[in-house]
Amino acid sequence: MNKLQATAAKWLGLSYLVDAANYQMRLRRPIEAPTVNTIAKEVNQSDWLTLLSDSRKLYCNLGPVTGAIDDKATYSIGRAWNPIYTGQDREWGKTAEKWLREEWYPMADARGSMFNFKTDLFLMSVCTDRDGEIYIFLTQSKDGWPQIQLLPAHMIGQRNVPDGILREGPYKGLRMIQGVVTNDVGRAVAYQILGEIAAADYFLSARDLIQVFDPRWPDQVRGFPVFMHALLDLKDLRTVQGYEKMAAQIMSSIGLIEWNEQGAPDPGDPMNLLTRGVTAQPNSLPSVTTQDFTGGTAHFFRSNSGSKLEGLKNDRPGIAVSEFMDRLIRNACVGAGWPYELTWDASKLGGANVRLLIAKAMRAVEDRQDLLLPVARRCVGYAVAKAIKEGILQPNDEWYAWRFTLPARMTADYGRQAAADLADYQAGITNLGDILAEEGKDLATHIKERAEENGMLREAGMLPETNGNGVSSTHTMPELPKYDNAAQVAVDASCPIETQDVKANLINRSEAIDIARYGPANPLQPNDAYWQAKADQFKTTIAEAKTMRCGNCAGFNQSPRIKACIDAGIGADASEVEMAGDLGYCEVFDFKCAAKRTCDAWIVGGPITNDQSVDQTTLTK
Repeated sequence: MNKLQATAAKWLGLSYLVDAANYQMRLRRPIEAPTVNTIAKEVNQSDWLTLLSDSRKLYCNLGPVTGAIDDKATYSIGRAWNPIYTGQDREWGKTAEKWLREEWYPMADARGSMFNFKTDLFLMSVCTDRDGEIYIFLTQSKDGWPQIQLLPAHMIGQRNVPDGILREGPYKGLRMIQGVVTNDVGRAVAYQILGEIAAADYFLSARDLIQVFDPRWPDQVRGFPVFMHALLDLKDLRTVQGYEKMAAQIMSSIGLIEWNEQGAPDPGDPMNLLTRGVTAQPNSLPSVTTQDFTGGTAHFFRSNSGSKLEGLKNDRPGIAVSEFMDRLIRNACVGAGWPYELTWDASKLGGANVRLLIAKAMRAVEDRQDLLLPVARRCVGYAVAKAIKEGILQPNDEWYAWRFTLPARMTADYGRQAAADLADYQAGITNLGDILAEEGKDLATHIKERAEENGMLREAGMLPETNGNGVSSTHTMPELPKYDNAAQVAVDASCPIETQDVKANLINRSEAIDIARYGPANPLQPNDAYWQAKADQFKTTIAEAKTMRCGNCAGFNQSPRIKACIDAGIGADASEVEMAGDLGYCEVFDFKCAAKRTCDAWIVGGPITNDQSVDQTTLTK
């Protein structure tokens, strides 16, 4: 490299190691301005407002955007988020929990009961994704009742501060970035609320205003819409969709195309001169070409004239356009961290893939819950502190110790999850309060309602008398079956559906054959070609490949509970059938499989032989 080349390499970038840093390579592509400033400078207030506006329009007009944002909020909040006191004084905690749940939650928002606290939590999640952020103002009514008020993102901003340094007021000397007043280390200390005019602007301290956004940059002071990366794609998608709808409207308005020698309406046809809606009667004029029929008309043509009627073929939107639109939606969902299939098209999913996508969605839900938990704790702590000050609640040193119930986890099989909850409860792993909390209910209310219901049934003669434990002495719950390990699990409630439903089992087995080449068809035959393919796949010998069977796979479940499920599903002569096939349950693809077969998803370390819970996400390939 000569001196000139060295100078050029220094200033222009002629890296021979990294193509992306090589100026010559970059010249072959569209030139882009460098972006190496703080995120607030790269996306100034005007840019940020443009992103906010576009995101709100898409949320209001594009189903996949609305669905993804609302679904995440729904699964994150649900009917749960009831307060649970975690301090030492349980009696005080019960009183505070009841006050929060029955009195403060319904009237938490300054706008009234339509915006109760759980609704506000839902809106916080929606605004975090749609607008990029949301603000919660801790306030009170005129008579001292603690309240919160949600302030949308566009209400915070700045004007008339060219260099960002405040010259007057309570925060004189501090820097303001897009309406956020920060100290020397970038921590928000106040926010400027925009009025109708500049003179009406005012500040709110960060002690009273909570800013909620999902950080993506270490120097970020304002939140960004979750679909920011795909706003242009989604706007184009909306435009294309509009044009396709317009084309469909035009085509649907054309009933038939007439081919004739004139290439235009026949000037000699009296029908073209008649008033619209009036049809000439048959044989009234020799040249009339239409004849009335119930529901329509018939048209006659001269023989060998080349005239004909033809229906308009409508093939829009075509496959290419549909696939392109799907690709734009997929790109948007991937960047937003929400599975495309849960928002738009789940038709191509199988059992194993569904669990993988639900696990991914559940991670997004848990991240959102982690974001909102400290916010909810601060709001509830504020309400409790104000209630103590107003004499509504008695003083308590641990007034701030709160957690919240969370909604049930997403699952591909709610029946199976319910059965698992029952098994966990019977085994003492969880308690009834935890299960009820996932549905937004509390144990005390549930027990009270059950007692009232049983009393009414007993008065009506519909419930037998009970013993001292509240259990019917003449009509008890059916005995739970006992297996070799004495697991107290009801077969019909907790068994995988595939062990009971032949059709469901065959569907998932077919998927295992298509995706993971489950086989061979007859394990008793040599099947040389099949095992050679397996040996090639795992880069080993045929003899070694033949040792990798379902029977020793970590996803092969032959626990007593599962074997009992298989027996129950097969019915009579179940033991002979099960022993002949050495059957078990595949936790990866969800079907009954034979121990002598194998598939591409084989995992070392099996089989499962005791009634332990199986981490299906770990086993999913």
